[in-house]
Amino acid sequence: MKQRMTINLSKVMLLFFGSLFIGFSIQHIVLEDFIHGLSLPFILSNLLEYAAILIISLPLVSITAIRYIRNKNHYDRQVFDQLEQFRVILEDSQLGAFIYGKSGFIYVGKVFLDVLGHNHETFIGKAFDEVPMFDRNTGKIVMENARKRLNGEEVPTLYTVPAVKKDGTKIIIEVRASVSHLKGQPVIIGSVNDITSRMKLESQLIKSEQNLREAQRIANIGSCDFNILTGELYKTDEIYRIFGLEAGSKFTKYTFLSAIHPEDRKKVPRILKRSFLKGELEAIVRIVRLDGEVRTIHCFGSVVYNDQKQPEKLVGTIQDITENMYMSKRLAEGEEKYRSLFENNMDSAFILDLSGKFVEVNKTGLLTSGFTKEEMIGEHFIPFIHPRDKKKILQHFEVLIGGNSTRFECQVRHKSGDYLLFSINAVPIIVDKKVSGIFYLGKDITQQKKQEEHIQYLAYHDTLTGLANRQHFADELERLITINKAEASPFALLYMDLDRLKVINDHLGHEAGDQLLRKIGTRLKSQLSDKGTLFRIGGDEFSFLIPSFTTKKEVIKIAEEMLMICQQPYKIGRNTIHTHTSVGIALFPEHGVEAESLLKAADMAMYSAKQTGGNQYRIYDKDIISTNDYRFTLENDFQRALEEQEFFLVYQPKVDINTGDIKSAEALIRWNHPTKGLISPADFIPLAEETGFIVPLGEWVLKEACRQAKEWQENGLLSYRVAVNVSAIQFQRTNFDEFVREVLEETNLEPEWLEIEITEGTFMEEDTFTAQAVTKLKDMGIYISLDDFGTGYSSMMYLKEFRLHALKIDRGFIEDVHLREERASIVQAIIQLAHGLQMDVVAEGVETLEELTYIKMLGIDHVQGYYVSKPLIANQFENLIKVPK
Repeated sequence: MKQRMTINLSKVMLLFFGSLFIGFSIQHIVLEDFIHGLSLPFILSNLLEYAAILIISLPLVSITAIRYIRNKNHYDRQVFDQLEQFRVILEDSQLGAFIYGKSGFIYVGKVFLDVLGHNHETFIGKAFDEVPMFDRNTGKIVMENARKRLNGEEVPTLYTVPAVKKDGTKIIIEVRASVSHLKGQPVIIGSVNDITSRMKLESQLIKSEQNLREAQRIANIGSCDFNILTGELYKTDEIYRIFGLEAGSKFTKYTFLSAIHPEDRKKVPRILKRSFLKGELEAIVRIVRLDGEVRTIHCFGSVVYNDQKQPEKLVGTIQDITENMYMSKRLAEGEEKYRSLFENNMDSAFILDLSGKFVEVNKTGLLTSGFTKEEMIGEHFIPFIHPRDKKKILQHFEVLIGGNSTRFECQVRHKSGDYLLFSINAVPIIVDKKVSGIFYLGKDITQQKKQEEHIQYLAYHDTLTGLANRQHFADELERLITINKAEASPFALLYMDLDRLKVINDHLGHEAGDQLLRKIGTRLKSQLSDKGTLFRIGGDEFSFLIPSFTTKKEVIKIAEEMLMICQQPYKIGRNTIHTHTSVGIALFPEHGVEAESLLKAADMAMYSAKQTGGNQYRIYDKDIISTNDYRFTLENDFQRALEEQEFFLVYQPKVDINTGDIKSAEALIRWNHPTKGLISPADFIPLAEETGFIVPLGEWVLKEACRQAKEWQENGLLSYRVAVNVSAIQFQRTNFDEFVREVLEETNLEPEWLEIEITEGTFMEEDTFTAQAVTKLKDMGIYISLDDFGTGYSSMMYLKEFRLHALKIDRGFIEDVHLREERASIVQAIIQLAHGLQMDVVAEGVETLEELTYIKMLGIDHVQGYYVSKPLIANQFENLIKVPK
């Protein structure tokens, strides 16, 4: 029973409070505390009973709601009337006005909407945290401020907040707000103002003031404002620092005056008097700080006058210029040093502006160029430069304008019109990190360059001939090897050696030999310069590099040209000299790909050409290797062979073609080598001439032939001459005639029994020495024959001049003479020439009856050759001469 009564009482209370809850909810009274007080299990367990109670209470709720609506409509008409009065006032104010109540915005003015870019619907009836003018956090803050203000709490009436316009532009607004009442209800009446521009200006002003203070601090400048009439002194903090005082300490006009250096204090009245008269103040004085340090200050300002035109104020600045004065002094000293260095520099110094015009020129520059300062300053530098250097110089100028240093050489015009070679170092003049001009320091290296070029020329050219020398040849050879290796193309090396240069030096003197070398070099270079490069290696050796060729025929043709050029007569003083040369050819890469191998190949080919008679070219081949090895062995064995009597003589008779009588016996040398057997004279005679061994060998031959002839005479076997071949080297020795005399005396052989055979190469036209030697030998009674006629460079003049006894026609003209008409014509002409000069004619190398018969018909006097007799050793020759005719 008790429990049921409790339940019924609860139901009655629920009905009562439920009606109150619904009624008050309509009037915005929240009873959440009450609802939260009811337990959920309790409500669920009595759900049906609660529903019935609520249904019963609906009439009461309806009556309450109708009464609330009637009252609210009446209230709104009253509020609207009062609001209309406010609106009229606010619209006229031109403020961004608004009215805000507990239900949100009640009114927003046109200016308010213009500031934010929205319309009325965006604000009316909405709270601060519901409108788009604020971000979320700002909206909450403003909303809380409004709540407190409406509840009567103390909050600021003026505040600044960030806002956002409809187009997204962020602005700063200043909000003014106060509380008023509409029909007894509190409302906020306020305005908004866009202060974005003002805030920016204020920020800039603050920053400018900060910058000014910082600039004054950095520049040691302080500002001051001194009232002359009242004695008031305004000053910035920097003034304290300049005077060495603590900021905020006492600082009056007396502080200032007492700090002035005693020596400068007496100037103050005069400075002030002048300032009052002129209306401006400027003075530099020294001050003494409390710690005794002396500083220099610069005072600068203006005088302000009152209506009576009397000085009222001094307004200006004070700057500590102690460091500036020190730097100025240093700068002045530096400027003086620079000016001294510039003006007194031993090299030419120039300063150009960025357009290329001269700004400064020192004394050396004027002296070197020949121009005056007036003729150069303001002028562009290009007219002073050699035309071919202008492009290069302009490129260097661009480099300098770009802020980089450079060095170069160029030719600079002298006032006379000549050009001087200058070595120039140039640097950009940089001020405030910008190029403001160009500094040039130039040295006249005209003479130095000429000396360097001369030294370079001497280093790479032969002083005698002016041709490129051995060093130049070595460099050029290496260069060609490098280039042609890369391009896989051939080139040729021609190595040539003049024959008989030693004879010419010994006979006519080294000056004559030098002249010959110069003339040969000049001819070769002038006629072959378009085909390659000529070098003088040294002595009588030259080389010629052909940088490229297509076929070997091209190389051979050039070698033949070289031979022809050297064969031409050369006039040396009163002598006309004939010479010839031997040429060796090596081809890259066929005969070598390195300098050493090519040189060796060309040298071996040249010696092979010389060994086989000279006056010819030879292309390197493998056979030359064995030949050179053979020649090297022979050369090393010469002296031993002479000492160990390996050389011996054989004799070949010359007979009268008509009678068959022996007229003379020609002594011919042979070499019986202990390991190589008999060695042909063709193998060792050229080598002996080349090495100079021909002189001792020839002396031995002459002595041995004379000895043998004397022995045969004493034995009654010889009644005719013995003939000895004498090489040009041996004959042209200055004392050859004396040597012959000594041999004849030593062997007791009468001169008329000796015949000396010399070759055409021994003779040179207008050669007084040869003429004298021949004359002396003839005067001694010695018979002189000209051997191998037709193979050299014969001249009718010297045949007539020397009046030799006999002329021997070379085997080359006799061979097959009966079959070759042109040879027969030549032989016949030689015979007629010789007979016209009263000379006997000997035919060499007669080997057939046909040859003998034909030349007999032509009128030959004597014959020699295998058809008559081969060369015989001494005892064999004795048997020949013992045989009856």
